[in-house]
Amino acid sequence: AYLQQGEDEKAESVAEKVWSRDPHQVSFIAAFHMAAIPARMAVERHDWKKAAELKPRTPDYLPWDASLWAEGLTWFARGLGSVHTDNLEMANEAEEKLRTLRDKAKASGADDMANYIEIDHLILAGWMAHANNENDKAIALMQSATELEDKTEKHPVTPGALLPANEALGNLLLNLDRPAEALEAYKASDAIWPGRYNTLLGAARAADKAGDKLAA
Repeated sequence: AYLQQGEDEKAESVAEKVWSRDPHQVSFIAAFHMAAIPARMAVERHDWKKAAELKPRTPDYLPWDASLWAEGLTWFARGLGSVHTDNLEMANEAEEKLRTLRDKAKASGADDMANYIEIDHLILAGWMAHANNENDKAIALMQSATELEDKTEKHPVTPGALLPANEALGNLLLNLDRPAEALEAYKASDAIWPGRYNTLLGAARAADKAGDKLAA
């Protein structure tokens, strides 16, 4: 919530307080939040260097083998950080890890968890395609992520997606200088995850580039 209000110092204070209260309960919920908090701190602020440096399965005593989605959050953030800092080898490793975690979740019958991981996998794969100048493929992958997100109910353990699929699509389209389409993607994201700082900022930038000053 602090990140959504631009209160970064307060968000950092909360994160530090959480990390100081060690050891944590050995549960999926603890694993989820211990993965989600540092991932959010990096991804929300587009601190791609920090995102690329995140360590999966930290702290190591939590039940990571039973927390596939939680581990996936770290690999997703790490992959995003890597692709945005031009380390495609590390991004490829993260993408492979997400595929493996998705397949494990599906094999265990946890279809909802498999979907959450797959949404992130598709977004990361889209950015990797863009990095390889395969922009039509990149857009198609992102659109697949948005379609899956539309059909997937939010899990009660999380306040929201680490990076909403439509927001990611908007970012990509804006990067490709297609602002009118980007604006529509941001609007679609705001309809699902209302009031996100980066969604609204992206929409304002897209509207401005598209010449819609009133919307901007």
